[in-house]
Amino acid sequence: MNYVSGEWWLPNRPQQLLARREGDCDDKALLLITLLKAAGIEAQEVMVQTRLTGQPSIIRARGAAIPLFDHGIAFLPGPGSGTYLDATSPQSRLGPLPSMDARAVALRMDGPAEIVELPSSSPDDHGVDATWKIALGADGSADLEGEERATGDDAFWMRSYLTEPGARAQWMEEHLVGAWFPTVEVDKKVDFQGDLPRGAATARWRARSSGLARHEGDELVVPLSPSQTLASQLAPLVKRTLPVTLPAQLAPRKESRTIRVVAPKGWKLEPLPQGGTEDGGAFGLAHLELARDPRDPQAVIVKRTVVFDKSAIAVDEYPKWRAWVQRVDALMHKSVRLAPAGGAR
Repeated sequence: MNYVSGEWWLPNRPQQLLARREGDCDDKALLLITLLKAAGIEAQEVMVQTRLTGQPSIIRARGAAIPLFDHGIAFLPGPGSGTYLDATSPQSRLGPLPSMDARAVALRMDGPAEIVELPSSSPDDHGVDATWKIALGADGSADLEGEERATGDDAFWMRSYLTEPGARAQWMEEHLVGAWFPTVEVDKKVDFQGDLPRGAATARWRARSSGLARHEGDELVVPLSPSQTLASQLAPLVKRTLPVTLPAQLAPRKESRTIRVVAPKGWKLEPLPQGGTEDGGAFGLAHLELARDPRDPQAVIVKRTVVFDKSAIAVDEYPKWRAWVQRVDALMHKSVRLAPAGGAR
């Protein structure tokens, strides 16, 4: 929340921020810096043009009279390139630098004014490592349960939407499970922990779907990916004349899911599709692995990982990048098939 100060465009002083108990990004950065200095830790403010604004050429232009900044964070000088801290939102944690800040350009003012590029986050800093169990019914219905372990930006969004218990089921249904499975209804009781070390968060949920698996003849077919392809969302054009800039919440990011599918009584698993790896180099990586559960002949374990790293795709890189995204879709959009155990068709 921005309270316009008497100086109009200047940040509010820390004592004003504390008195009003409100402030925006540069206000909170100055408050954090003041608290750090009171504890004997040197820190300075950094003006950032986030990736959400995405016009770094304005800041780097020699003739720009008013560089365009939309954010303020703190900087702690130290080993290597120092440490950047973003404490703007109540849901922020002092851990990995948010993706909207990472890889952005900024103005550091600890001495002569200097335009710098903020450190590049790693896909390991942001994303989800999830475990799902799908217990199928003979009619294609299913009981689901899952645990989402989020880090970085994903944990931030979980805290933003899951802190209030009454909002949890709807958010999980609309933004997570519903994108994967049809006719799904999430149980109202979602267990959420948002204050784990280094800003991590977990959510545990249960759901019911009346039509998760589709019927093809006598077979049941269980999808292993969201219905919408990555290429249709990210690379719909055959040719581009402008670069692609991936949203901050997508790159850098790593999403890993282990899905255990349990066949209903009287059904058997058909031969599993082949998994594999699509290594996109700087673009990212996709990996799919399917195996029967050695402890349960009625179950199959699916491990799928999708990593997006490079966030700015130049025009001359687009054909190669689009081809990789299409290969990722082909790899990931597989299904598990089940047939009646008696073999009758």
